[in-house]
Amino acid sequence: MGQERYQRHEMIARAETEVLPAEIIWIGRLDGGHPDHKIWSGSITAETDALKERFQTDEAGAQKVIEELKESLESYYVPTNPNSQVRCIDGRSETEEAIADLPELGPQVAGGTPAATLSYRLAHFNSMPEGATIETDLDEVSRIVKSLGLPYLPGAHDDDHSGVGCGALAHMLRIAEKMEDREAMQDYVRAIAEDYYDQNTYEEVLENVAEILGPDHKDTYFMKDQTTGEYTFASSLLHKTEEIGRSEDRKAVEVLRGDHSEVLLIINKQPGTTLNRDKLSADNNHLAQVFNYDYWVSVDRARQLFPDDEEAQKKIIISQVMFAVGTAMTLTDGSLEAGIRQSA
Repeated sequence: MGQERYQRHEMIARAETEVLPAEIIWIGRLDGGHPDHKIWSGSITAETDALKERFQTDEAGAQKVIEELKESLESYYVPTNPNSQVRCIDGRSETEEAIADLPELGPQVAGGTPAATLSYRLAHFNSMPEGATIETDLDEVSRIVKSLGLPYLPGAHDDDHSGVGCGALAHMLRIAEKMEDREAMQDYVRAIAEDYYDQNTYEEVLENVAEILGPDHKDTYFMKDQTTGEYTFASSLLHKTEEIGRSEDRKAVEVLRGDHSEVLLIINKQPGTTLNRDKLSADNNHLAQVFNYDYWVSVDRARQLFPDDEEAQKKIIISQVMFAVGTAMTLTDGSLEAGIRQSA
């Protein structure tokens, strides 16, 4: 029955992709053309001088690379496979060579399933069991996905050279602190979430973020080691995701290669589609990559988890958008150009 349900989802996703052509609306730099390193505090950059050095060219040559990537970008979007795992928005590739034009890919959200788990908790913070951690919440979310036969299996990623190779996981506390910054965050959330945004719900999510980062919950929920004083959630979440995959006889944690070379960020609102990240990276010699957030799956998952609770749906969507924006603020310097991919 579960397999049949996945196949139905797959047919729907592929049909939507074939019937509904998409277009990317370019909206300018992430920072709106106003650099602010207190807000955009990361090192991933698309500034001209950095691109000139990376591409070994002059300013005109660097701009040509970006324009050609923008022109070809739509060709890298493919239908998702509901039997595949959730992936992170990371633009790096798992393979050295380009993979097939229609690979079996799941959707991309910041931090994969482990980070999306935080949104699940923020949506119903008042029912958090005593002693709950983000790891126990990941277990709970994975159990719900499996019991309901939902598409897109739990997934995450590491890399080939870092302690915890996912920046969204490694810096989750910093990202959560960015989420608290109303002045920096609110306009982005409103613009992306559109009809799912309302001020009261946004205020409730802000309150829940403050609570979970407060003294009554932070150390327990984010798994602080009382001996070392270090928070252990990031590595624990990767191990738990690997464990979930082994229990289902599948790989759940990708290992991505090399350094970040993202130059664009896309918010994909076209249902049932995702970015063929490996092919795009390989075709560009891993020197030009793209962050891709499949916003549509945040909406789908919210509806699936809380089918009769519109308020909870909005909380999940708003908190996942906040986390995605916070991830961009934490990992990039704001110079990447952003685009909205939507039905043409």
